[in-house]
Amino acid sequence: MITITPKDALKAETLPPGWQNCEVENHYTKPASGDGSTVHYYEITVIDGQFAGVPLNELTISEKAIGMGKNFFLACGMPQSLWDKAKKGEAVQFDEKLPVGKKLKVMVKPEPFGGRILNKASDFMPMESAGFVKP
Repeated sequence: MITITPKDALKAETLPPGWQNCEVENHYTKPASGDGSTVHYYEITVIDGQFAGVPLNELTISEKAIGMGKNFFLACGMPQSLWDKAKKGEAVQFDEKLPVGKKLKVMVKPEPFGGRILNKASDFMPMESAGFVKP
């Protein structure tokens, strides 16, 4: 017997390209195959409108390419000044769990993969900078 959860069914929905209001729901890590470096995964879900509840493809950030997560980290509350310190050569710390529970604007870019469409996150910004007013 195969169990299909509501999340499974919603993951099959194809989102149109564009900005969506989302929430970071979970974070977990796994070792990368081959070298054992850490890979961070963030589960992000649309929170309102016609596509409320649709999960995006997990955001993947490798410890070997942390810079790829810059806009995500900043949208989730990392101060720009902290990022700037890192750019100037100072190692800084960022709590990988801080994004969990954050609401943010996510640019969804549907991409074909293996004969299906993945709802990929391609950019991020804080809700406040997008004109979102908290209730």
